[in-house]
Amino acid sequence: MPEKMKVFGVGMSKTGTTTLGTCLEMLGFQPHIGFEPQLKRWMEDGGVVERLLLAATHYQAFEDSPWYHIYRELDQRFPGSKFVLTVRKDTATHAKSSWAHGVRRGQRTGAPTKEYLEEKSRIYEQHNQAVKDYFRDRPQDLLVLCWEKGDGWKELCTFLGVPVLDAPIPHANQGRYGARLPAF
Repeated sequence: MPEKMKVFGVGMSKTGTTTLGTCLEMLGFQPHIGFEPQLKRWMEDGGVVERLLLAATHYQAFEDSPWYHIYRELDQRFPGSKFVLTVRKDTATHAKSSWAHGVRRGQRTGAPTKEYLEEKSRIYEQHNQAVKDYFRDRPQDLLVLCWEKGDGWKELCTFLGVPVLDAPIPHANQGRYGARLPAF
């Protein structure tokens, strides 16, 4: 594996991003960082993309938020990187999974509203299409991966140019939030 090549998971949360992160770690793409609340807050506060790009210099593999929000900037800052767009088997599955995750975390209760599902579906579809459009002329830099449809080590390893791992794909459903961050 190219020592300095970075791999960015640019799929939205609840698309198998933690599984992707675990796979990248197993393949030796380390250090790795996934969802990190503090970095997400920086992004949500606005005007801190440069700070996130600085944080990215400390890692080789990334997935989930805030990274999927700034794929264009990451691509420009780190030429030669690879990008993996994790997707669900369909849009409705993603929207329902996002709601269920909120229920498990105590952020929501009951059944999802029609409005929530429609809005979540719209955002999901727009994001995925924007990523595909951005990499349209560079298919060698983007892999669209769907664990639910049977994608696995062969697709991921071939894309990354590493030997195919002979192990089951881990199903990592819970993020490891609150990872230790280097000073920057």
